[in-house]
Amino acid sequence: MSTEARAFGVARHENTEQAKLKCPDVCVLRYPRRKDDPEKPDITIHKKGTQELLEATQSFCNGVDPVEIRPWLEANGSDEIYLDVTALADFLYMKSDPSFNDLLIQSGEIDSLKYKFMIETEAGPVSAVQFTPKRDEEIRLYYGLQIAAKLVQLIKEKTALKASAGIGHNKLQAKLACGVHKPMALTVILPSAFEEVSKRIEIPKVPGLGGVAGKAILEQLEVVVNEGDGDGDGPTTGKRPVQYLWDLRSFTSDQIAELYTDEAKIKLVGSKNAGKIYRAVHGICESIIPKPK
Repeated sequence: MSTEARAFGVARHENTEQAKLKCPDVCVLRYPRRKDDPEKPDITIHKKGTQELLEATQSFCNGVDPVEIRPWLEANGSDEIYLDVTALADFLYMKSDPSFNDLLIQSGEIDSLKYKFMIETEAGPVSAVQFTPKRDEEIRLYYGLQIAAKLVQLIKEKTALKASAGIGHNKLQAKLACGVHKPMALTVILPSAFEEVSKRIEIPKVPGLGGVAGKAILEQLEVVVNEGDGDGDGPTTGKRPVQYLWDLRSFTSDQIAELYTDEAKIKLVGSKNAGKIYRAVHGICESIIPKPK
């Protein structure tokens, strides 16, 4: 499903009729049928694109020398890849390599296509062209942005795919960054900006909350909000359903663990997943990209 369709509220797994109610001009493309089983879609083309994306990314990693600073990857589904570029970014930072410049970022183009290069700061999103990294962590992440730009350029050259990329201090922040300004965007979330960004991240966009757990959060949790001045005696408060990642800061891990399924009142989240969600609210992710042996 395209980013353009999502902008109209079209969601995964909706049928054509439901999609057209939200976006009358939506174009529905269907997979061809399998010859051996006409009832099932032939996803050969999709698999081919997935393999091409993986091969292009791996070739990018293999092109980095010395081996000690070579990035390594982890495929996630059919169209998403995590990349650990820490060693390469640190190497470029320590070396201050003048040959590794930010011409792609300054031009705003990749392979003659207009791209957005964005930095999420405490004051909000700014163009990378207008941002001057000063602190060590900012400089390292800016090198990460340059690395991502070169990777996206290589993917476009080898596969014709228009990739987006997110850069962050962990997998969660990088994943969320990737979706903030899509399509055709490369986005850095500075650690100091995560709180501000989390106020714009809708619950279903958070890894692990796109299914039943996220639905339970949206249906069962409410957050207290300030509704402005009442009768002149001070601000009044009300409640609204939880909508954004930031809203979950109002709840403890135990409260999140108490979420249940509508049908059987069976606990849905549990303490282990609740802890993971609670840490995500604060931008913490303990999952790492396994380093190849």
